[in-house]
Amino acid sequence: VTDLMRPAYRETVSRHVEALLEGQEPPAAPLEVQLISGDEPGLWAELHSRVVTWGGRTAVLTVARDISARKSMETAVGRSKLQARITLESIGEGVITTDTDGTIDYMNEAAEQLIGVTRAIAIGKRIDDLIALVDEIDRTSLGDPVQQCLAERRRVNLGRRALLMSKVADREFSTELTASPIQGPDREVAGCVVIIHDVSELRGLAREMSYQATH
Repeated sequence: VTDLMRPAYRETVSRHVEALLEGQEPPAAPLEVQLISGDEPGLWAELHSRVVTWGGRTAVLTVARDISARKSMETAVGRSKLQARITLESIGEGVITTDTDGTIDYMNEAAEQLIGVTRAIAIGKRIDDLIALVDEIDRTSLGDPVQQCLAERRRVNLGRRALLMSKVADREFSTELTASPIQGPDREVAGCVVIIHDVSELRGLAREMSYQATH
């Protein structure tokens, strides 16, 4: 039987069959192997095995289910995630993603630098554990845009006079921040993505121009 499989899987399947014949319990998860299929890339199969009696002798009955379509999809998704991760790490704006509870599950390097925290510390926390967003004129709170986004299932923009104050480092800066829902294939909200843009220089220039225009 193992001759039908690619060499990388033969030893694993042989050990699996031997263990079953010795009376060991089958593993909870079925084996996934790639079959030899001529010049084709090879079919993926999910193997479900159990011990039976055949012709008065103990044997292993294995049912193979074709999972090639699923494996192709997983490979495509994996490549998409990798490409997305490379892209997010290369842009200058801070990017943070959360799950549906508002717990941070990703932060790019730019966000680390803006907030003054490593992703190792940030992941698993909520965004209001790391920063406070206030009006830069009167310092009144602008609330939690992530929770607002998830509750109302819509994009939340904090611009004009938003000031980001880090709770984990001695820094604050004028920001334009957007919290947008992440939608899955079924259009259900799967989390939130936060984009943080430092606009300190731009707002400083605007204030200076406004002052010069009135004096």
